[in-house]
Amino acid sequence: MKKNAVVVGGGVSGLLAAILYAKKNYAVNVIELDSECGGLLRSNYDSLGVAYDTGTHIPNFTGIDEIDEILFGTSEYVEEHWHKITELNTGNYFENQWSHVSPFADSRHLPAVLYNQGIAELMQLTDSVDAENIKDFTKSTLGNTFFENIVQPILKKMYGQDVDCADLTMGANLFGITRILALDADTSAKLKELPVFDAKLGFHRKEDHRKWAKENNISPITYVYPRSDNGIQFWVNRLVAEAEALGVNILTNEKVSKIHTSSGKITSVELQNSQQTLNCDSVFWSAPPAFALLAMSVSPSPARATFRTAVIHHLNFDMPLTDDKSHYLWSWDKENPIFRITLYPNLRLNSTANNLSAEILCSPSEVEDYSKEAVIEHLKAMAIVPENARCLSSEKQIVHNTFPVPTFSFEKATKENYELLMEQADNIIVSGRFSGKHWLQSDVLKAAYQEISDACNQVEKP
Repeated sequence: MKKNAVVVGGGVSGLLAAILYAKKNYAVNVIELDSECGGLLRSNYDSLGVAYDTGTHIPNFTGIDEIDEILFGTSEYVEEHWHKITELNTGNYFENQWSHVSPFADSRHLPAVLYNQGIAELMQLTDSVDAENIKDFTKSTLGNTFFENIVQPILKKMYGQDVDCADLTMGANLFGITRILALDADTSAKLKELPVFDAKLGFHRKEDHRKWAKENNISPITYVYPRSDNGIQFWVNRLVAEAEALGVNILTNEKVSKIHTSSGKITSVELQNSQQTLNCDSVFWSAPPAFALLAMSVSPSPARATFRTAVIHHLNFDMPLTDDKSHYLWSWDKENPIFRITLYPNLRLNSTANNLSAEILCSPSEVEDYSKEAVIEHLKAMAIVPENARCLSSEKQIVHNTFPVPTFSFEKATKENYELLMEQADNIIVSGRFSGKHWLQSDVLKAAYQEISDACNQVEKP
C-alpha cells in the first residue's frame, strides 16, 4: 500500500518535494493557498501580453544531477529550452554613479573628505569581530564613516527609515552590504589575500574573482533562464506538469485548517474549503511554522515580526534599454527608492520587448507613494532608459509580506517556532527558508532533496 505525503505550499520547493515523494512511490497531495502554483516565481503580464517576473529570479544548477534533471530537464532539453548563463552580469548605483563590475557600493563615489576619512578608519580595523548585530559589525570592520554614509542608508532603504540598525541581526546582510569597493583594483586584489580584508572588500575586476575562485577550488555556477516568452512562468508550468504526470494531486485555493497528531507523528490534516481530511505519513511544510502550530492548536512564539511590502513596476518601452549586458542591477542610492532592476532583454536574448522590472521595498502604507511616472523618471535619471523613450505598456504589482525585517525578535520567533513544531511531530519537514537554515534558492532545494531522501529511507528500513 502506498504511503501518503502532504506538501503544503506549491512554490518551487514544494513542487520539487512533491515530485521527490512521488518518485518514492508516495501518494502526494499539494495544498496551495493561491489559485495557481509558483508563489513568487509566477510571471505577470501587461496589457500587451509582455511577461515579467516577480522580482529577479535566475535559477542555477545545484550540482546534484537528480535535482537538476527534475528542475530543468535532461541536457538535451536544457539546450533547447533554457539559456545558459555562465556568469551573471550585475552592477550597482550609488551616489548618482554606476559601478558595472560589482554589486557592492563603491566608496570612491563619496565626497573626497568622507572617502579619505573612511579609508583611514577601514585600514586600521584589523581585529576579528564577533558582533551579533550588523551595526556593530560593520562599524568594527568598515569604520564609522562608511557605516554612516554607506551601510546605514542602505539598511534604512531596505528595512525602513525608522529601523534601529542595532536591532538587525547579521541576516540583514542578505544583500551583501558588509562588503564595499574601495581603493583601486590592484590594491584591493592584493589586500583580499588577507582574510580580514577579504571579508570587507569586493573585487573590482571579474578576472580577479575568477582567479580567487579557482585558487579556492570554488566551482563556477551555471545559471539558466527560460527561452520562453512566458519568462520564469515556464519553469513553474514545467514542474506542475511533471508533478501531475507522476500522479501528484494539486489542490489550489485551499489551506490546512487542522493538523491531527498521535504519538509524535502527524496522522492527518483537515482542509478548510473542501473540508477533506487527508491521511499522511510525511508532511513537507513550505510555509511559516507558526501556521502549522496554530493548526495543531499550539500557540506560536509571541515574538513580533515585521515584513516589507514590494512595489514592482513592470515597464515596456519603445526603445532599447541603454544597458545591454547586465542581467540585473542594484540601486544603493539613498535618494532613489528603487533597489533592484531586472533587465529582461539581457536574460531572454531573443526577446522583442524592451522591458524591465523596478522593485521598491516599503511599508504597506507607502504603496501609493511610488507612481509609474516617478519610477520612469528615476530610471531615466539613472540612464537605464533613454531620455526620449516612451512607455508602451506596464503593470504595477504589489506583494505584501515579502521581505521580513531581520530583527532579533524575528530571528527568535523563527527559531522558537521551528523548534516547537519539531517537538510536536517527527514526520514533518520544514522548507529551509522557513526553518531559518537557508535563504538562497539553490540551498533550499538541496536541503529539501536531502531531508526527503533521508525521511523516505528511514521509513523503508525494517
